[in-house]
Amino acid sequence: MQSQVLPPDLLLRPFRTTEALARGVTPSRLRAGDLWTPTPGVRTKDVPTTLLERATAFAAASSGDFAFAHATAARLLGIPLPFALEEDPHIHIVTRTEANRIRRWG
Repeated sequence: MQSQVLPPDLLLRPFRTTEALARGVTPSRLRAGDLWTPTPGVRTKDVPTTLLERATAFAAASSGDFAFAHATAARLLGIPLPFALEEDPHIHIVTRTEANRIRRWG
């Protein structure tokens, strides 16, 4: 059985599952093997491998205001870092709320 075709713009960027559902994409299509789940509630056509791709996927999942921080911000801006921070796998963010800890799987 052939998979439902996704709207073309969703193939170019990380997208929220709620957006896809609102645009008529079926839940079974969102579970198809050709889509990746970089973080809960977000799908991508390709595996996000670079920091920029991973940060973009996180941004798609975010429901509030935030900014990338710490080593993540420096790496996105191309600022040289000590070797230990160059490969930091975490996405660091800051928010303006008191409950500023956003923890997401992946």
